[in-house]
Amino acid sequence: MQDKKPSQKEISEKLDISRAAVSYAIERCIGINLLDRKKYQVRKQALLEFIFYGLPYIYPVIKGSIVKGIPTSTSAFPLNQLFSLDPGYVWATDKATHTGIDIEPLYPLYLR
Repeated sequence: MQDKKPSQKEISEKLDISRAAVSYAIERCIGINLLDRKKYQVRKQALLEFIFYGLPYIYPVIKGSIVKGIPTSTSAFPLNQLFSLDPGYVWATDKATHTGIDIEPLYPLYLR
C-alpha cells in the first residue's frame, strides 16, 4: 500500500507556517532537485549534500554574547547527550534559565 502524499494544507498546519510558504518551499525544492515532482519524494542524496555543504552558506551561525535563553543546536536534547559544550548555544529570551552563547533563530517569532 502506497502512502498518500500530504496536502499543502496538512503540511501548513503541522509545521505552523502559511500555505504560501509551503507552496513556495515545495516549488523551490523541486526547482533545485531536492524533491522529485512526479513521485513527490525527497532525493535523499541531494538533500544530504545540501545539508552538509550548502546549509552553512545559506544560514551561517553568527555567535553573539553570553545571554539567558532556550538551549538549541548541540546544546538541546538529544544532541546535548553526545556533545559537551560549555557554554552551550541558546536562543535569547528572558523567560529561560539556561545561559549560553546567543545565536539567532531562523524564525524568532516562535520564541514569543
